[in-house]
Amino acid sequence: MDLVLRALAPIMPGRVGAAAPGSSGLALLMGRRADGSTFLFWESHGGEGATAWRDGTSGVRVHMSDVLNTRIEVVETEYPLRVEDYALRPGSAGRGKFRGGLGLRRAYRILTDDARVTTMLEPAGAPPGGRAGGPPGEPYRIPLEREGRARQVKDKETVVFRHGDLFILESCGGGGVGPPDERNPALLEADRLDGYIRPAETIHMA
Repeated sequence: MDLVLRALAPIMPGRVGAAAPGSSGLALLMGRRADGSTFLFWESHGGEGATAWRDGTSGVRVHMSDVLNTRIEVVETEYPLRVEDYALRPGSAGRGKFRGGLGLRRAYRILTDDARVTTMLEPAGAPPGGRAGGPPGEPYRIPLEREGRARQVKDKETVVFRHGDLFILESCGGGGVGPPDERNPALLEADRLDGYIRPAETIHMA
């Protein structure tokens, strides 16, 4: 979908938004519960790209419908997972006159001896691009912590979990639209107060 929109952007200036996570940004967790039943859980949310008239929406599934941002209570009831962190990912949105939406950060503690994840994260190597001078959003990051050590899961990889592993998915933010120095200072200050951006990103307010 992002490729199609990118092709349309030159002939539809101002009407095509910046890039988003794309339809192939997926992390599929699967395995067996203690009673032997199988489970499949997928994570796919990120930040929407900005448009020429508004900021992108944070923590949503872009270009697809019927995909909910599943509540922690549902995840922990239905799957052998414990959610230890669930937040927007500061600094993940592409800056601009209108910034992209922020990605999500969710950390899952694995509570079964039989589980694995398969990643299919195209934007990990190609961050969601901006439009009209807006910078791209941050790409996916997938840290895996095991027995005090951490490593990055690749954008296309299958990893077999151990009980107690901590699987962290930091989804990408949407691209921005327009030069960052054209952003309304009041909106930039609101972003800072909300914790959406890092301190260094407010430097052009001076």
